[in-house]
Amino acid sequence: MRTKGELLFDSTNFRKRWERIRAEAGIEDIVIRCLRHTATTNVARHCKNREELKAFTRHKSDAGLKPYLHLIEEEDRKRIQELSTKWLT
Repeated sequence: MRTKGELLFDSTNFRKRWERIRAEAGIEDIVIRCLRHTATTNVARHCKNREELKAFTRHKSDAGLKPYLHLIEEEDRKRIQELSTKWLT
């Protein structure tokens, strides 16, 4: 149990706590980058543009966003379709 103000992870306890969390959850084959990728994928589905996604991920260039940009484009297509259906009916 953490005390008030104590960080869940810091540079001195990260590995120990991460291993304990994984063991308690029964997850053996997951690494932090998997969690980051999942979070970024979910956020990308709700971003209006790449600048929002860049702010979330803290990427400085679009190159790091390449795996996620198709999700933003897919959401754009859905929004356009919804609007055109709404306007045409």
